[in-house]
Amino acid sequence: MLPVARNSLWSVRGAPLLFAALLIGRAPNAVGQTVDPNLPVTDGQVRAMVRSGNTLFIGGDFSRVGPATGCLVPIDAASAVPLSLPMVAGEVHEVAPDGAGGWYVGGLFSSVAGVPRANLAHVLADLSVSPWNPGTDGRVRALAVSGNTIFVGGDFAVAGGLPRNRVGALDAVTGAAQPWNPDANGAVYALASKGSTVYAAGAFFTIGGASRTLLAALDGASGLATPWDPSPDGAVNAMVVGGGRVYVGGSFTFVGQGFHPFLAAIDSATGASASWNSGSFAYPFALALEGPRLFVGGTVGLRMLDAATGAVIWDAGIASTVYSLATEGGIVYAGGTFKTVGGGVPRAGLAALDAATGVVTAWDPSANGPVLALAADGARVMAGGEFTGIGGVPRSRLAALDASSGLVTDWNPGADGLVAALASDGTRLYAAGSFASIGGQARNRLAALEPITGVATAWNPNPNGAVSALAVAGGRLYVGGAYTQIAAQPRGRIASFETLDATLTAWDPTANGAVSAIVANGFTIYAGGSFTTIGSQFRNRVAALDAGSGLATSWNPWANGDVVSLTFGGNAIYAGGSFTAVGGQFRNRIAALDPGTGLPTGWNPGADGTVSALAVGGGRVYAGGAFNQIGGQPRRRLAALDPSTGLATSWDPAPNGDVLALAYDGRQLDVAGFFGQILGRPNSFLARLGDASAVDVPPADPGAATVELLISPNPAVGPVRIDYALPDGGAVQLTIFDVQGREVARLVDEAQLGGRHSATWNRIGRAGRAGSGLYFVRYQAPGIETARRLVLVD
Repeated sequence: MLPVARNSLWSVRGAPLLFAALLIGRAPNAVGQTVDPNLPVTDGQVRAMVRSGNTLFIGGDFSRVGPATGCLVPIDAASAVPLSLPMVAGEVHEVAPDGAGGWYVGGLFSSVAGVPRANLAHVLADLSVSPWNPGTDGRVRALAVSGNTIFVGGDFAVAGGLPRNRVGALDAVTGAAQPWNPDANGAVYALASKGSTVYAAGAFFTIGGASRTLLAALDGASGLATPWDPSPDGAVNAMVVGGGRVYVGGSFTFVGQGFHPFLAAIDSATGASASWNSGSFAYPFALALEGPRLFVGGTVGLRMLDAATGAVIWDAGIASTVYSLATEGGIVYAGGTFKTVGGGVPRAGLAALDAATGVVTAWDPSANGPVLALAADGARVMAGGEFTGIGGVPRSRLAALDASSGLVTDWNPGADGLVAALASDGTRLYAAGSFASIGGQARNRLAALEPITGVATAWNPNPNGAVSALAVAGGRLYVGGAYTQIAAQPRGRIASFETLDATLTAWDPTANGAVSAIVANGFTIYAGGSFTTIGSQFRNRVAALDAGSGLATSWNPWANGDVVSLTFGGNAIYAGGSFTAVGGQFRNRIAALDPGTGLPTGWNPGADGTVSALAVGGGRVYAGGAFNQIGGQPRRRLAALDPSTGLATSWDPAPNGDVLALAYDGRQLDVAGFFGQILGRPNSFLARLGDASAVDVPPADPGAATVELLISPNPAVGPVRIDYALPDGGAVQLTIFDVQGREVARLVDEAQLGGRHSATWNRIGRAGRAGSGLYFVRYQAPGIETARRLVLVD
């Protein structure tokens, strides 16, 4: 088991981290349709999981692990930590300040903070969701606020309950569609309101009752097109208005009767382009104007231009795309897909630069996906996009999580290639994949790692082909893959090592095709894959091997397609893959095999796509993969099946991408793969779900069973009162942490009787008086661990 620092909410190695709203309280009975908010998310696929003691190891193709925040996050402009987590399920493409400390939000989403909202929402200054709910039937890409009117553009046909083709105007209070209806015949990508004119850009050819190619000026009252008509010859992606000009960026080369590849300044009255030519910017996606400075973001990164002449003043040294910009107080904020800024300074998708010089500041929130929208109001920066996490720690394809709390530990071996399989013998972690270096050592495709330090051991079997399956049983490590040599000895795609001294055994079943799944039961080793011979016998894609001799037993299910997952449960061996028949009987991609005869049982859920992962527990068989139907029901990529009937239960998490690995811990199911949402929540690639067998049963005494942690006032200027409930009595810890996970103060550390208690913190900590910022109050008691945020202000 890996040690986890007791005085840390997050393991920190570099930037400050945040995991808001830790809620690990005593497990309720109603957990069947829940997502654990404590388990972090990654920025890339998770392919393998294994639990050892209280540690959950994960492997895949990710580079960062951090809290699940959703794709809309307000970030402190000074500390770079998220201030709240509205948890938007979907994508955010635009945010616009409402002038009162809040934001209008547009994109492609279904809810905000659990409140149903169809692609449009209004988040208030206190970070609550307002009643404003106009809704659209398609993606919102552009917003412009003008007094009590919100202009919206995008791909929709209905907005505010009325037909509005791709552009419309909504009442800022009621959300009702206003009569303004320009009726664009193509998508609207950008909007800007100036005085009585609304400028629209996109991929349309008619708008406001007139022919207008990709760019138009609309009367703010009637919606009709004005005579202004620059007619670019390519799509306009970005637009900003100021100083008597309309600055536009896109895929055009000519606009306003002049040659201006990708970027132009157009007279806002005449439509003629300015004489300046800033050079090629290859598809700008974002523009921001601050006085005489024009900031341009796109496929060439970020540059600052003289808005009058077009001359380039500085280049931010960003090698990948910038999709969003915002300026405030002499700082320019940039969002996109970049990993470095300023020629090598690490910044994951978000950065702040000095507007005058282009020098990168220390502000470093780190996003795990594209940042498409930004707005700044001085104290906060609202970020939106396709990310699911802000914050976290760098972890290259391997990480270790505290299995109870979900916190990332310090364990950080790092691998330079995909980690596809993991196994543990309790003293070492075995990792396999396509890497050439791991744990600080050169190790081709297979390695053993120390569970405390993450350093690779001296063991170096060096297989000459891919390794895709690992299993530990009976003092041996079984290794399956596509190799033909391992530990300098010939072995046909399957081999075993003694875990005690890491020596290769004489066991040599030799398969003629890849071995993708291995599971052991006593002296029998079951293997699945794409082979047709193994253990000196003809065995189609699945076989049972004698653990001593390596010979195939008489057990012979004979599948007609690849077997990629195997597990035990009850009196059956469950197999998943791409087959459609086993043992001469139709079994679509999932089957239960008799461990004695090898024949398929009558259990027959049938899936319409590959079953890649299986787990058994809690009276259910869990199946994950690439299917859309299983067990006689529509079930997208994940289902819980009755072990007797094979029918799918009502449990339906519906991840929006493939499931590649499952792990059941006796109470909850860990799910890994290539998804971005599950149960409607923005959890990317990794999630923990409640047991599908759980039944909603209220506690006998709701008052006694409720775990409460109440903080008042919050935000606080002076002393803070913390109230908490202790249902059964026992040892209690009440601790204050800062955003870097460091313990600031411990208010309670003693045994207490059951009941309600309170403590007061006068803001004095280990280092003196606690200053303004975001803190966490953590409450721990028998069976309880919960945390709440606390904001202190001076």
